[in-house]
Amino acid sequence: MAHELTCPSCQARLLLKDETGEQFLVCPRCLSRVPHPSTAAQAPVTGTTSVTAVPQRTRAVPSVESETKRSTWTGYFIVLAFTVVATIGLILALTSRVTSPTGAEIVETLLWLLFALVLVLTGLILYPIGKQLSRSGKHGKVAIVVLLVFLTPVAFFVAFATVCSATFAVLVTK
Repeated sequence: MAHELTCPSCQARLLLKDETGEQFLVCPRCLSRVPHPSTAAQAPVTGTTSVTAVPQRTRAVPSVESETKRSTWTGYFIVLAFTVVATIGLILALTSRVTSPTGAEIVETLLWLLFALVLVLTGLILYPIGKQLSRSGKHGKVAIVVLLVFLTPVAFFVAFATVCSATFAVLVTK
């Protein structure tokens, strides 16, 4: 018989699927001891004095799913920030090399790196949309194909136009 328990320390919901003979269980989140429901129901009341317990403030414990979502988005924004900073750095390096007479190979390498960063930015633009569409049930696969066919060129154009206009703006100011 399955029992649903609540950890007294961290208020996490626990599910005990099968009967165990132990008096205490271990909470996987905070590693504290949780009394087994069958032993907690059979435990005799010791002492006859009534003590008024001060109610403890319970805090909401985030579920594993919400923690995973939060950490995924944190990683997404970190990668996005590094990509934007790298793009700005490459634009500045490219514009400083264009004006020098020796540096055609370096300029070509920087252009390829800048193109690769535009591709990464395109993927970062499409990631939230694709993640939401993948959860949309039975039409999720069709929606992802539509995303790849129609929205990818648009996102690539937006990223490419932004990087090109930023490079042009830096070149004009020099």
